[in-house]
Amino acid sequence: ASLPRRAQLAFRRRIGYLPAGDALLQNLSLRENLLLPILFGGHYPRTEVEGRIDVILGQLRLTRVGHRRPAWVTDEERRRAALARALALDPELVILEQPFDGLTDRVASELLELARGGETSEGGRRTVFISGQSLPAALRRRVDIQVRVQAGQAQPILT
Repeated sequence: ASLPRRAQLAFRRRIGYLPAGDALLQNLSLRENLLLPILFGGHYPRTEVEGRIDVILGQLRLTRVGHRRPAWVTDEERRRAALARALALDPELVILEQPFDGLTDRVASELLELARGGETSEGGRRTVFISGQSLPAALRRRVDIQVRVQAGQAQPILT
């Protein structure tokens, strides 16, 4: 909060956030929802924006439904679109809140891999996800560290 405005914006570009639910704007198509962070938070030339959106929609398997509004797609497609928006600026850190609720283990594993994709100077993108439930076995083996927070106290879970 004490950073100058320009430094705050630079910091925000380094973090992607996927809130619980999807937080998509219902009056915009999935493509337009993805366009917003790229236009307002990105530093991409306008001529490259549409191509970047096409690539991201393809990676998240949304090309076929990108023109639809959130109410007209499946829950899985809405989660994919919300993740696409969180990844739009290729952040170094992604925070996912309740990211896999209602998804099959296969889809959850795929989305976790997409969230962890990307490269930073230290290697793969850092990903933190917050879940109120136990992790399915398929996801547990892809997680480096699990921490349980209870009554404000964090305790590592030994696996």
